[in-house]
Amino acid sequence: MVGSTKKKNKRKQTSHVDDQKPSKTHRMDSSENEEPILVESEQKPDEERPWRNLKLILSIQNKEIDLQKKVELAFDFVNLRVKGGDSDDNEEYETVKTSRLIVFLSDWVQSLLISEEKKVKVDGSGNESGVVVACLDFRCWVIFKFCLEESLKWRISLSFSRNLLRAIGCIARNVLSLLNLKSSGSEESFFVGEGFELYSVVLDCVSLVFSSQGGLLNENLDLWVSTVDPVLELVLRIYSLNLIGGNAGAFAMQFSCLMLQPFAKFLRVHPTRKNGFREFVDKLLEPLMHLLGILHHQIDPCNHDQTRNLLKLVEEVLSHGLFHSTHIDGFLGLHNIDKYLPSENGKSRDSKTVIKSYHRHLFDKVESIMAAKKVLVLNGMGCLFHLLVDRVKKQKGASALSEDTKMTGKTRASGQSEKHLSGSSSALSDYSSSNLNAETRKSLFEFFAQIMEPLLIEIDGYVQAKLVVGSALLDVLCTLKSINTLLASFLHEKVYVRTEDITEGASLNFLKKVHDVIMSFASHLPRFSNFDTTNGLQKEIFTDLAKELLTSVGYFLDIEYEVIGDDLVSLWFMMFSYLGIGLSFVDVPNQRLLTSQILDLGCQLVNLYSELRQ
Repeated sequence: MVGSTKKKNKRKQTSHVDDQKPSKTHRMDSSENEEPILVESEQKPDEERPWRNLKLILSIQNKEIDLQKKVELAFDFVNLRVKGGDSDDNEEYETVKTSRLIVFLSDWVQSLLISEEKKVKVDGSGNESGVVVACLDFRCWVIFKFCLEESLKWRISLSFSRNLLRAIGCIARNVLSLLNLKSSGSEESFFVGEGFELYSVVLDCVSLVFSSQGGLLNENLDLWVSTVDPVLELVLRIYSLNLIGGNAGAFAMQFSCLMLQPFAKFLRVHPTRKNGFREFVDKLLEPLMHLLGILHHQIDPCNHDQTRNLLKLVEEVLSHGLFHSTHIDGFLGLHNIDKYLPSENGKSRDSKTVIKSYHRHLFDKVESIMAAKKVLVLNGMGCLFHLLVDRVKKQKGASALSEDTKMTGKTRASGQSEKHLSGSSSALSDYSSSNLNAETRKSLFEFFAQIMEPLLIEIDGYVQAKLVVGSALLDVLCTLKSINTLLASFLHEKVYVRTEDITEGASLNFLKKVHDVIMSFASHLPRFSNFDTTNGLQKEIFTDLAKELLTSVGYFLDIEYEVIGDDLVSLWFMMFSYLGIGLSFVDVPNQRLLTSQILDLGCQLVNLYSELRQ
């Protein structure tokens, strides 16, 4: 009897489902008359209500239904829900609850997005065959977005595939390829109308994934690096094409911020190991420094907030990736300035630079960038030094605050602890902005010297050559700009204070060496360039070189006047010779700036030495 009852119930359910399907005649009639279609679409949700969720799950699980059809079914289902054609009033009557459906759909669509083998046909995809990988299918991302939004609504905990980063990287590479394929002037054609829908939905999905409570848990640095690399390349490409103000630029900026924020968090929580550090340096150091240099020159009232946010994230990624507390000790205590110690016989002392294991890889990479004369990348050199100093200050501040907290805990009653903790943040801020101790200054100076020395060797090589022509002048300009970015950061961080120098004069001697190399080139610049007053390009390059050399002298005056010492004759001679040549360049755009800079430096010299005599 029981078995018979079950069979009857089963038959009843089957007949109920079958009743939902219109007859062939009905379907044919519907195709000829629009009104029955409207009635059917309005009635269908109510008629199939108890079975809709289950039918979708069974259809997706059915191996006899092709992938194309499954995506269409899921997409239509989502559209019906999103457009309000299906309400949640009768959720309790569903055979399969919505929460279970959302989890199932999320897992299924993620399996499509992360797969390079699963492909679907898309109308208007731009592909000749119309077939693309699932991660480029707008419908798949819409389904995923629906799952993410519904999970928030129903408070459902979703699990995210660790390989979801592959799908995000796929999007970045796709946009890059489209930018490279489009002809000049039409780079944004795929970012208008329906073409932009895919990228807009992707932004929503990425934002929802990383803002969710669990987030995307992936401890695979290789996968993170392979994902972030094309994202950085995309932003750099946008800047090179000057598209930052359009739809493509808006997408690239938002997309990069959404990706770099969790990546910075990942690097903070999961510091790179030895091999990971090398991979980070090899693949990401150059594009990050390149973007850093660009962003520092892009901040203006029009895009200040957006650019500032991206700049902050790039700095965080570099800081956590290179100077994490697990790595930072290897960059301190290099002992490389001992060779600049003054000696009685006038010869430098023998010394051996100590660079621990994998830390050397950073300096090797920086030197290779210098050798390649990548101007925009080298613009980030000063920022790199600033990040190290900032990290050291924070670490020393946190350490001091920790010790203070321990002492406070021993001497104060428990009722006063809350007041102490409320002042922790300001205490740390005060410490970070305070002066560094002498030993820390020495360690930071050694890092500064380590990345400055290759630049000095480069400049000295041009001095020894006694002739610099053509493109070599641009190489010198690139090197001088790199030196000045380092000097600017060095001055800003107040790393060298003569009264607190514990290097027995080695630090001052190194600064004097930097000054001497620059002045040596400056004194020979007119004849190095084989100067031709009829060559407009040479006149512009000469003007730019002169400005950089004068900027260097100004930095030395601010850092420590003893670096220049009493050798004022050669300095004034250089300034007057540059002034005379510069005044003859009436057709050079920067001529007035050069003249103004020479006059400002002259006033700075007069004021400084007047104060010293008093």
